[in-house]
Amino acid sequence: MTNTGTRPLRRLVLAAALWLPAMFFVWVYWSSVFALPATSMARTVLERGFGDIFHSTYLGMPRGVVAAGAHLPVQPGTPMEGATARDDHIVVVRFAEGAMPAPMLAEKRRSGEEPLAMVNSMIFGYGLALIWGLVLATPLPARRRWLQMAIGWLAIALVQAFGVVTGALANALQFLGADSLRANGLNPDLVAGLYQFGYLILPAVVPVVLWMLMNRRFIESMVASAEPLAARPVNVHPDGGPVPAADVEKP
Repeated sequence: MTNTGTRPLRRLVLAAALWLPAMFFVWVYWSSVFALPATSMARTVLERGFGDIFHSTYLGMPRGVVAAGAHLPVQPGTPMEGATARDDHIVVVRFAEGAMPAPMLAEKRRSGEEPLAMVNSMIFGYGLALIWGLVLATPLPARRRWLQMAIGWLAIALVQAFGVVTGALANALQFLGADSLRANGLNPDLVAGLYQFGYLILPAVVPVVLWMLMNRRFIESMVASAEPLAARPVNVHPDGGPVPAADVEKP
């Protein structure tokens, strides 16, 4: 006999298998919109908190810096595909001259060239598609579903902003060197560790844990309904042989 308690779990798995790919497509296509809260927060932190290391930050490739007079005449949120696509999911940083090592500073003053470090915020933000797919696959009232999706966006924006900030600092470690970070009060080992934590752990763990916390009752009820029925006692003849089917008392 099939345990009917497994049906909610099956429905959840099937719905998740349909919603997750759809949400990944939406997230990739409109990433310039979904990344704006995170990249804006990250820019504020980098410019105000680490101004001695970063001279300026940009959302997307700074066309005016790379090529004089270049611009991108489309609105934020334009899909990523195509030659005129927005790239606001990318954060580009320029290093402050005071943080540059002597050879880099000399080269900049001689040739006018300097490194532009780039951080792709998408590698920290895929959890948005994950949590939205899980929320949409969960049987919820419409109002609660929209609320959970908004909370999920906020949580992933914080994770994404943390990843962008630590990614920019990791780029500073790579381009400027450990001595430059130490001179500005940063521990290079800590920077590297925080970057790995923000890249490998947070984007994958936060959406799943947050979904479980927001839907704890649903998960508990689903697990309880899927538990097998208690085993019944086995009837045995005094001589140790099995009881014939005709002798077993029907419930």
